[in-house]
Amino acid sequence: MSCFLRVRIAVTVILAFAAARGSLADVPASIDETPQGNGATEYTVFNTSGSSAQPFDITLFAVATTGSDPTTTNSKWSAESVDATSWDQDMTGESLTWQQYTGLTYGQAFPLDPAQTNGYFLNYTLGPAGELIFVPLEQLGPGTNLSGFFFQGSPSSTFLVAGAPHGSTQFGVNQVITYSGTSTDVPEPAGIAGLAAVVVCFAGSRRVRQSYF
Repeated sequence: MSCFLRVRIAVTVILAFAAARGSLADVPASIDETPQGNGATEYTVFNTSGSSAQPFDITLFAVATTGSDPTTTNSKWSAESVDATSWDQDMTGESLTWQQYTGLTYGQAFPLDPAQTNGYFLNYTLGPAGELIFVPLEQLGPGTNLSGFFFQGSPSSTFLVAGAPHGSTQFGVNQVITYSGTSTDVPEPAGIAGLAAVVVCFAGSRRVRQSYF
Protein backbone atom coordinates (compact mmCIF):
# COMPACT_ATOMS: atom_id res chain seq x y z
CA MET A 1 0.00 0.00 0.00
CA SER A 2 1.43 3.39 -0.99
CA CYS A 3 2.16 6.08 1.59
CA PHE A 4 -0.42 8.33 -0.12
CA LEU A 5 -3.11 5.66 0.14
CA ARG A 6 -2.36 5.03 3.81
CA VAL A 7 -2.58 8.76 4.55
CA ARG A 8 -5.81 9.06 2.60
CA ILE A 9 -7.41 6.20 4.55
CA ALA A 10 -6.30 7.72 7.85
CA VAL A 11 -7.75 11.11 6.93
CA THR A 12 -11.00 9.49 5.80
CA VAL A 13 -11.31 7.66 9.13
CA ILE A 14 -10.67 10.85 11.10
CA LEU A 15 -13.21 12.83 9.05
CA ALA A 16 -15.82 10.08 9.43
CA PHE A 17 -15.33 10.09 13.20
CA ALA A 18 -15.54 13.89 13.31
CA ALA A 19 -18.74 13.80 11.29
CA ALA A 20 -20.28 11.31 13.71
CA ARG A 21 -19.40 13.54 16.66
CA GLY A 22 -20.47 16.69 14.81
CA SER A 23 -23.94 15.28 14.21
CA LEU A 24 -24.49 15.45 17.96
CA ALA A 25 -24.87 19.21 17.62
CA ASP A 26 -28.26 18.55 16.00
CA VAL A 27 -29.67 16.91 19.14
CA PRO A 28 -30.31 18.43 22.58
CA ALA A 29 -28.07 16.03 24.50
CA SER A 30 -25.81 13.02 24.16
CA ILE A 31 -24.02 10.49 26.34
CA ASP A 32 -20.65 8.84 25.72
CA GLU A 33 -20.03 5.41 27.24
CA THR A 34 -16.31 4.79 27.60
CA PRO A 35 -14.91 1.43 28.80
CA GLN A 36 -12.30 1.95 31.53
CA GLY A 37 -10.32 -1.27 31.04
CA ASN A 38 -11.10 -2.58 34.53
CA GLY A 39 -14.56 -3.95 33.84
CA ALA A 40 -16.14 -0.54 34.42
CA THR A 41 -17.71 1.90 31.97
CA GLU A 42 -17.95 5.67 32.43
CA TYR A 43 -20.77 7.90 31.20
CA THR A 44 -20.08 11.45 30.07
CA VAL A 45 -23.23 13.51 29.59
CA PHE A 46 -23.29 16.40 27.11
CA ASN A 47 -25.98 19.09 27.09
CA THR A 48 -26.30 20.54 23.58
CA SER A 49 -29.78 22.02 23.99
CA GLY A 50 -28.61 25.64 23.73
CA SER A 51 -29.80 26.02 20.15
CA SER A 52 -33.00 24.01 20.58
CA ALA A 53 -36.46 25.51 20.92
CA GLN A 54 -36.43 24.76 24.66
CA PRO A 55 -32.96 24.88 26.28
CA PHE A 56 -32.94 22.85 29.47
CA ASP A 57 -30.75 21.77 32.38
CA ILE A 58 -30.19 18.02 32.77
CA THR A 59 -31.02 16.93 36.31
CA LEU A 60 -31.63 13.21 35.74
CA PHE A 61 -30.70 10.44 33.34
CA ALA A 62 -31.04 6.68 33.09
CA VAL A 63 -29.47 4.21 30.67
CA ALA A 64 -30.50 0.63 29.92
CA THR A 65 -27.79 -1.76 31.04
CA THR A 66 -26.71 -5.38 31.32
CA GLY A 67 -24.24 -4.27 34.01
CA SER A 68 -24.59 -3.36 37.67
CA ASP A 69 -23.38 -1.18 40.55
CA PRO A 70 -23.87 2.38 39.24
CA THR A 71 -21.79 4.94 41.15
CA THR A 72 -20.76 8.56 40.74
CA THR A 73 -17.88 10.73 41.90
CA ASN A 74 -20.08 13.83 41.67
CA SER A 75 -20.99 14.72 45.25
CA LYS A 76 -24.26 16.44 44.37
CA TRP A 77 -25.55 13.50 42.33
CA SER A 78 -26.90 10.12 43.41
CA ALA A 79 -26.80 6.78 41.60
CA GLU A 80 -28.95 3.67 41.83
CA SER A 81 -30.05 0.64 39.85
CA VAL A 82 -33.62 1.01 38.61
CA ASP A 83 -35.94 -1.62 37.13
CA ALA A 84 -39.63 -1.69 36.26
CA THR A 85 -40.59 -2.20 39.91
CA SER A 86 -38.30 0.37 41.54
CA TRP A 87 -39.19 2.94 38.85
CA ASP A 88 -42.42 3.42 40.77
CA GLN A 89 -40.71 3.57 44.17
CA ASP A 90 -39.09 6.50 45.96
CA MET A 91 -35.71 7.55 44.56
CA THR A 92 -32.86 6.92 47.01
CA GLY A 93 -33.05 9.50 49.80
CA GLU A 94 -35.80 11.49 48.05
CA SER A 95 -39.59 11.75 48.08
CA LEU A 96 -40.52 11.30 44.42
CA THR A 97 -40.58 8.13 42.39
CA TRP A 98 -38.82 8.03 39.03
CA GLN A 99 -42.24 7.94 37.40
CA GLN A 100 -43.44 11.01 39.32
CA TYR A 101 -40.30 12.95 38.49
CA THR A 102 -40.26 12.17 34.76
CA GLY A 103 -44.00 11.86 34.20
CA LEU A 104 -43.35 8.59 32.35
CA THR A 105 -44.06 4.98 33.15
CA TYR A 106 -41.13 2.57 32.81
CA GLY A 107 -42.62 1.32 29.55
CA GLN A 108 -42.90 4.85 28.17
CA ALA A 109 -39.35 5.72 29.20
CA PHE A 110 -37.93 2.41 27.92
CA PRO A 111 -40.25 0.81 25.33
CA LEU A 112 -37.89 -2.17 24.93
CA ASP A 113 -38.44 -3.00 28.62
CA PRO A 114 -34.82 -3.58 29.70
CA ALA A 115 -34.34 -5.71 32.80
CA GLN A 116 -32.43 -2.89 34.49
CA THR A 117 -31.19 0.66 34.06
CA ASN A 118 -28.45 2.74 35.66
CA GLY A 119 -30.12 5.83 37.10
CA TYR A 120 -28.49 9.11 38.17
CA PHE A 121 -30.09 12.29 39.47
CA LEU A 122 -29.07 15.66 40.87
CA ASN A 123 -29.93 15.70 44.57
CA TYR A 124 -33.02 17.78 45.25
CA THR A 125 -35.54 18.76 47.88
CA LEU A 126 -39.28 18.76 47.46
CA GLY A 127 -41.51 21.70 48.38
CA PRO A 128 -44.12 21.38 51.19
CA ALA A 129 -46.98 20.70 48.80
CA GLY A 130 -44.96 18.17 46.83
CA GLU A 131 -45.28 20.23 43.67
CA LEU A 132 -41.95 22.08 43.47
CA ILE A 133 -38.51 20.52 43.01
CA PHE A 134 -35.56 22.53 44.35
CA VAL A 135 -32.09 21.76 42.88
CA PRO A 136 -28.59 23.22 43.46
CA LEU A 137 -27.08 25.85 41.19
CA GLU A 138 -24.52 23.29 39.91
CA GLN A 139 -26.65 22.05 37.05
CA LEU A 140 -25.70 20.42 33.76
CA GLY A 141 -26.75 23.35 31.58
CA PRO A 142 -26.55 23.98 27.82
CA GLY A 143 -23.01 23.87 26.45
CA THR A 144 -21.62 21.88 29.38
CA ASN A 145 -20.75 18.24 29.98
CA LEU A 146 -20.17 16.09 33.03
CA SER A 147 -18.39 12.77 33.51
CA GLY A 148 -17.77 10.75 36.65
CA PHE A 149 -20.75 8.39 36.31
CA PHE A 150 -19.72 4.72 36.41
CA PHE A 151 -21.07 1.19 36.38
CA GLN A 152 -19.66 -2.31 36.16
CA GLY A 153 -20.25 -3.77 32.71
CA SER A 154 -20.18 -3.00 28.99
CA PRO A 155 -21.79 -0.10 27.09
CA SER A 156 -25.48 -0.50 26.27
CA SER A 157 -27.99 1.50 24.24
CA THR A 158 -31.34 3.11 25.12
CA PHE A 159 -31.49 6.00 27.53
CA LEU A 160 -33.58 8.84 28.95
CA VAL A 161 -32.55 12.30 30.16
CA ALA A 162 -34.78 14.74 32.02
CA GLY A 163 -34.56 18.28 33.28
CA ALA A 164 -36.16 21.68 33.64
CA PRO A 165 -36.15 24.87 31.55
CA HIS A 166 -32.65 26.37 31.62
CA GLY A 167 -31.79 28.44 34.68
CA SER A 168 -34.46 26.98 36.96
CA THR A 169 -33.40 26.20 40.53
CA GLN A 170 -36.99 25.40 41.35
CA PHE A 171 -39.57 23.96 39.00
CA GLY A 172 -42.85 22.10 39.09
CA VAL A 173 -43.08 18.39 38.43
CA ASN A 174 -45.28 19.34 35.47
CA GLN A 175 -42.40 21.34 33.91
CA VAL A 176 -39.96 18.47 33.52
CA ILE A 177 -38.74 17.94 29.94
CA THR A 178 -37.63 14.46 28.84
CA TYR A 179 -35.65 13.23 25.84
CA SER A 180 -34.96 9.63 24.91
CA GLY A 181 -33.03 7.78 22.23
CA THR A 182 -30.68 4.95 21.34
CA SER A 183 -26.92 4.57 21.04
CA THR A 184 -24.54 4.16 18.12
CA ASP A 185 -21.30 2.21 18.56
CA VAL A 186 -18.28 4.13 17.24
CA PRO A 187 -15.38 1.61 17.11
CA GLU A 188 -11.77 2.67 17.62
CA PRO A 189 -10.02 3.07 14.23
CA ALA A 190 -6.87 0.93 13.96
CA GLY A 191 -3.77 2.90 14.88
CA ILE A 192 -5.63 5.97 16.12
CA ALA A 193 -5.67 6.16 19.89
CA GLY A 194 -8.21 7.89 22.03
CA LEU A 195 -11.18 7.73 19.66
CA ALA A 196 -12.94 4.72 21.15
CA ALA A 197 -16.32 5.54 22.60
CA VAL A 198 -19.91 4.51 22.45
CA VAL A 199 -21.75 7.66 21.45
CA VAL A 200 -25.32 7.85 22.66
CA CYS A 201 -27.41 9.88 20.21
CA PHE A 202 -31.01 11.00 20.35
CA ALA A 203 -33.60 9.39 18.14
CA GLY A 204 -35.68 12.53 18.36
CA SER A 205 -38.17 11.56 21.03
CA ARG A 206 -39.07 14.62 23.09
CA ARG A 207 -41.73 15.00 25.74
CA VAL A 208 -42.72 18.18 27.52
CA ARG A 209 -45.47 18.32 30.10
CA GLN A 210 -47.91 20.91 28.88
CA SER A 211 -48.69 22.73 32.10
CA TYR A 212 -46.22 25.47 33.10
CA PHE A 213 -46.17 27.75 36.08
